Amino acid sequence: MNMAGAAMAIEQHRRELTAFAAAMVGPDRAEDVVQDACFRLARALERQSVTNQRAYLFRITANLARDLLRRDKRADQHIKTLSRDEHSPGAGEVAALDEQLESLRQAISQLPTKCQRAFVARKYEGLSYREIATREGITEKTVENHIGRALKLLREALAGQQH
Repeated sequence: MNMAGAAMAIEQHRRELTAFAAAMVGPDRAEDVVQDACFRLARALERQSVTNQRAYLFRITANLARDLLRRDKRADQHIKTLSRDEHSPGAGEVAALDEQLESLRQAISQLPTKCQRAFVARKYEGLSYREIATREGITEKTVENHIGRALKLLREALAGQQH
């Protein structure tokens, strides 16, 4: 199927996919999840035939929403671990850490899509370069380049916020 056919299938199911994703991750993040699912359908159609596109879209949307929730949970657990350290930060330190974390989240969300996907897969999902390359259909060297670019852009974004 060509890309025009994929676009038709996506538009046909977008509203119900968005409602489905919103029930899992909230309305503010649902559109991003659906967008990613649609992107994956389009990529899958380039490589293979997908007989039930609606089922494929719902399965991918559910998987992406669960991945997003897992990343959120890991971030929350990391914050809780930090707060259990011997040194108990004061309210000012906690506020500063929250601000830094939000700055990092915003900087990650502003990364180019390919860099963001590779960075999140490596740093939050713990995937190897090889696993990311296989999942994304690119070479390990390309994964390395995407992650390197993401780190450079994040350093620049965060350094710019501290001045």
